[in-house]
Amino acid sequence: MVGLIPLLAVEILEPEVMARLPKFSRRLMWFLVNRPHLQEHVFRQDMPDGSTRRLLALVSSVRW
Repeated sequence: MVGLIPLLAVEILEPEVMARLPKFSRRLMWFLVNRPHLQEHVFRQDMPDGSTRRLLALVSSVRW
């Protein structure tokens, strides 16, 4: 059970969601540029169609 708990603290941002939320998307990009030490909490997945899916997590990728 302990290993499954980090899965509860994630959010997947689909490209369609990011397109509908332009202010949030700009803030996320600012966060990624200006807080590089926290980028390990945002996983980027490039999709075959050229779009980008992001996974936000409270734990770092080392603990995934």
